[in-house]
Amino acid sequence: ELLLARLAPGGRLVGAMRVEGAARRGVVTRLPDGSLHHEPGPAERLPPPVARRLRCIWGCEVFDHWGMTEIGYGGAVECAMHDGCHMRESDLYCEIVDPQTGAPLEAGMCGELVITTLQPRAVPLVRYRTGDLACLLEQPCRCGSVLRRLTGFAGRIEAGIPLGDGTSL
Repeated sequence: ELLLARLAPGGRLVGAMRVEGAARRGVVTRLPDGSLHHEPGPAERLPPPVARRLRCIWGCEVFDHWGMTEIGYGGAVECAMHDGCHMRESDLYCEIVDPQTGAPLEAGMCGELVITTLQPRAVPLVRYRTGDLACLLEQPCRCGSVLRRLTGFAGRIEAGIPLGDGTSL
């Protein structure tokens, strides 16, 4: 965590809980370049309250992103509007499907994120079920980008704790 203070300006990529712990302990009080990029661990999202605390404590902009090992991590990144993560659509085709049936859902509905890679030749993924629950927004972003955005992240399908009534927590 002390390394954060010594890094040269140009942004940071860090895990949410590590960076929040460093901020709470006052290890780093301000970032010189004014930007922080969250690097998620497996199924780790940057909770909005944590992002707000980091903005306040460190006086910097905080950006989230979505990715996974199978696609080279950076699948989608948040812009300055903070209204979802823009998909890397030149490399990925994304769909949202019903987690139980696999049937495609209408735009804006939340379900399981399914990925098809468009570039790799060695190990292509075709309708790869990620296990991530999210929504895909089709309308253009206020930043001007026409790339679709992932939002409404609700965790991973298998991460829920099954309850006696058939629902999950």
